[in-house]
Amino acid sequence: MVTYVILTNSAAVELPPLSLSLHRLHHHRAALPFGLRRHATTGAGDVMSSTGRHRRGEGRASLVFLLPAPASPPPPRSPHLRRPSRRFLSKQLEEMMHHQYFCKHPGVLGSAEGHKTAVPAIFVFGDGMLDVGNNNYLPSNAPQADYPYYGIDFPGSEPTGRFSNGYNMADFIAKDMGFKMSPPAYLSLNSSIKMETNFTGVNYASAGAGIQIIMNDEATIPFKYQVKNFNDTVSQMEANLGHQKLSKLLAKSLFLISIGTMDLSVNIWRVLRYSRKPSPFNIPYTLSSYKAIIMQLYGLGARKFGIINIQPLGCQPWMRKNLENNVDCNDSMNSLAREFNDGLKPLFSNLSSQLSGLSYSIADFYAFSKTTFMNPRAYGFVNINSTSCIPPCTPEHEPPCKNRKQYWFWDLTYMTERAAKLAASAFYDGPARFTAPVNFKRLIKMK
Repeated sequence: MVTYVILTNSAAVELPPLSLSLHRLHHHRAALPFGLRRHATTGAGDVMSSTGRHRRGEGRASLVFLLPAPASPPPPRSPHLRRPSRRFLSKQLEEMMHHQYFCKHPGVLGSAEGHKTAVPAIFVFGDGMLDVGNNNYLPSNAPQADYPYYGIDFPGSEPTGRFSNGYNMADFIAKDMGFKMSPPAYLSLNSSIKMETNFTGVNYASAGAGIQIIMNDEATIPFKYQVKNFNDTVSQMEANLGHQKLSKLLAKSLFLISIGTMDLSVNIWRVLRYSRKPSPFNIPYTLSSYKAIIMQLYGLGARKFGIINIQPLGCQPWMRKNLENNVDCNDSMNSLAREFNDGLKPLFSNLSSQLSGLSYSIADFYAFSKTTFMNPRAYGFVNINSTSCIPPCTPEHEPPCKNRKQYWFWDLTYMTERAAKLAASAFYDGPARFTAPVNFKRLIKMK
C-alpha cells in the first residue's frame, strides 16, 4: 500500500492509498491552498502531475508533485508501464544503427556535416533537464512536454518532449562536441538495422526521474531503470561490434548525467509539511545510491562521466512563490542542493581512485546559476525570477513572452533554450570555477 501526497507550492496534502491513475483529485481540491485551487480544477477521473498541462480525463496542475510518503516503501513495479520488451528493443537498436534510418531521419544525425565529433558517442541519463522525448512514450500521467508552446523555438516550432522553448542542455553539450543535437530518446527508437558510422549514442533521461524511486514509476523512468535500458543497448551493440570494439567505443564516449533534483523534493515535502529541517540521513543515503549506480555503469563499460550538479532549487519560480515578495530565493531549499553537491566531489574523487580508468568532470550548475542571478544583465537576462510562458504554456492561455531569450526560466522549473546554451558552454570549455577537476572538453581528451 502506498500513501501519496500532493506537494504544492505552499503545503502538502496527504491522500488516501488509492491508485494514482484512478484518483479523483477534485475530492481533495478543498484541501489545497486557495491560490492553487484555480489550477487544480479537474473533472471526475482526472489526475494531476507537475507540468501544468490540463486535459479532460488527464488533468494537470502546476506546482503539484505526486510523491510517495517518505516512510512508505517504493511502489511495486507496474505491469502497465509502456516500456518495450527486450526483443522489441533489439529491433530498435538494430534500426537505430542502420544507415538508412539516419537517411530518413536527418534530425537524429549527431555530427554536423563535414565536422568531426570529439567523442564517438554520448549516452545521456537524468531528469527533465536532459530529457529529449522519452516521457512522450509513457502513460499520460507522466510529466510531458509534447504540446505547444513547448518547442516554440525548436526548428519548425515542433514540441519534441523537451522541457524548453527549444533545445535543452543535452543538445548544446552535444553540439559543443560536434554533434548536431542530443542523441535520440531511447523510447523513440522504433526501427531496425546494423551499426554504422552515424550512430551517436542514446538519451535515456526522463522528466521526474530520481536516484531513488520517489515517484510512481509509471510516470517516469528512474535512474536505475535508465541504466537497465542502457544494459539492453550494450547487448545490442556488442552483437554488432563485438566485445573489444564495443569496449573501446564506450571508453571514449561521454556519459552525461544530471540527476538528484527530484530526490530532494522529499526533503522539501518535509519542510513544507512539518516546518522543520530535512532529515540529515536522506542525502547521504541518496548519494550512496548514486555511487552504486555509477559503479553499475562502470561495470557496463562507462569510463568518462560528465556530471551536472543540482541547481539552486530555492530560486525556481515555483519555489519563489512561497516567499512574500516572490523575488528572493528560498535559502533553506538551496541548502539542500548545496549539501548534495558538496557530497558529489568526494564521491567521484573516491571512485576515480578505486576504479581504473574512470575520469570525470563535475559541472557546477549551482554556481553558474547563482553567478548569473547576481548580475543577470551581464549575461543578457532581464528576468531571472519568473517564467517566460504562463503555465500550463498552452495556446489556450497567453502566449510566451516575445523576449524569452532574456528570461532564464521557461516554465516553473526548467530553463530557456538560451540559458541552457550558456550553461552548456560554461561546462564544456568555460572558466575553471564552473567545473572540477577539469571541464568537459579536457575530460573527453583524457586517455
